[in-house]
Amino acid sequence: MTSATEHVIVVLRFTILVVLIAALGSHLSFAAGPDSNAEDLANKIQSRYEHTADLSADFTQTLLIEGFETPMQSSGRISIKKPGRLYWEYRDPQAEHIYVNGDRVAFYTPAHNQVIQATLSRLAESRAPLHLLQGATRLREHFELEQVEPGDAQDNDRLQWLGLRPKEDGGVESRRRIVIGVDSKNHYIRTVGMHELNGNVTIIHFSNITANSNLPDSLFHCDMPTDVEIIQDLP
Repeated sequence: MTSATEHVIVVLRFTILVVLIAALGSHLSFAAGPDSNAEDLANKIQSRYEHTADLSADFTQTLLIEGFETPMQSSGRISIKKPGRLYWEYRDPQAEHIYVNGDRVAFYTPAHNQVIQATLSRLAESRAPLHLLQGATRLREHFELEQVEPGDAQDNDRLQWLGLRPKEDGGVESRRRIVIGVDSKNHYIRTVGMHELNGNVTIIHFSNITANSNLPDSLFHCDMPTDVEIIQDLP
């Protein structure tokens, strides 16, 4: 598998995680625990997104690679519509387009005149997120909730923080986690950070959030040139 293909798969996995956390908040249902503040915040997020049929936002993404001092920066816009549709548009430094519709995903790079099409359920580590996208299960079945202090994430008094650790093989994976920063006024998610096993950290900040604007279905359709190279179903 080429490094470019591996990068695509990483992007797809992270995109799916962002979708299920930032857009499908109706599945943010956690088991009762000792931290009532974290539980209360989760309930407020759930209430907000239960009333969100579609959502769009600008984003900036920072990738911190273990062993490298200079972070990789990118930006663009994300659009989401229930159930399970997403258009993730990178505008800078290079135009890239990711479309998710149910179990299907397309990754289109105009500069390469290439589109990679895949089935989410066939991508490794994508089955649990896919179930969440389809509303077949709840987030607490795959993640454990934890309280995150502002000093552990980013000092911003407008944000409240939640941490999620993936459950694997009946236990909780201690070296991987997702950190969510939630606007304390309207409870929309403003920041998502993913900490990987290899030490890499991806942080995405959302701004200019617009909800329930009746996004057209055509926005989530991948239009591409007739001569584009199509690569089917990544392993």
